Amino acid sequence: MYFPAYLLNLLFAPLLWASDVPQLPAAVKVSIEKALATNDIFIIDATKNAVKAQYPQFITEISAIKKPTKPAATKLAITKKIPEEVWTGNMEGSFQQRSGNTKTQELKGEVKLQRETNKWRNNLATEGRYATENKQRINEDYRLRLGSDYKLSDNTFLFAEAEYVTDKFSGFDYRITESFGGGYRWKWGGKKMVLDLRGSAGARHFKDTSPSSNTQHEAVLKPAAHYTWQVRDGFSFEQNVNSIIGGKSTITESESNFIYKVNSKLDIKVAFELEHTSSVPSGTKKLETYTSTGLVYKIFE
Repeated sequence: MYFPAYLLNLLFAPLLWASDVPQLPAAVKVSIEKALATNDIFIIDATKNAVKAQYPQFITEISAIKKPTKPAATKLAITKKIPEEVWTGNMEGSFQQRSGNTKTQELKGEVKLQRETNKWRNNLATEGRYATENKQRINEDYRLRLGSDYKLSDNTFLFAEAEYVTDKFSGFDYRITESFGGGYRWKWGGKKMVLDLRGSAGARHFKDTSPSSNTQHEAVLKPAAHYTWQVRDGFSFEQNVNSIIGGKSTITESESNFIYKVNSKLDIKVAFELEHTSSVPSGTKKLETYTSTGLVYKIFE
């Protein structure tokens, strides 16, 4: 089949012309792309202007070179995983000794544990104190506290608690108290300050140290407040006040703690404690005070 020569020229001329069109050097394109990758507007403009000055015939092509846009990442909804339970706890110990006209020694130990879930906050605390003066025992008491809080909301809760105390030097062989009530918790400044107010009603069972004494029972009311303040990094303050109000006696306890952080596991604690009993057996003081300095080891951290 025969094609006239002018038809062949007409068909293949565009291809021939395209091959003769000058192209922007590949190295120049790479330089511009590297400038775009810096995301610095001054570097990008300076590079493009330098290339345009050297290759004015490619101004349009140079201006058209842009950093390729990446497809917008799809944001996935991330649900924060709340731990099923959180354990906190510490062990505390202090020892004091004085010599001179009198020789006194006092040893105190305490263990506190707390398990918290989305709905529950369970507490266990044990405490013991033993003191001698001139090798004669002058004080000995032991305490065990159990409590459970059921959270109704972030601030409100119901709770039940029980406490056992044996303190013969206060005139009582033992005291047992159980109560049920409700509370409210305030938090300020990202948990730097927390105030916990509680009110409950229950019963108290006690027996004094006299040989003829029998166990007595009475209804009680128990108001309580617990305040913590993270004063600054490494230093915090705690204040606990609670009362057990009964028809035969009222016992009020106050504890002020100054806690200095040594490291992630160890604190130094300075404590001032008061315990006042409105009615005590004959020969027993109503007010007892304690001052101690000890180390606190964090079991869970």
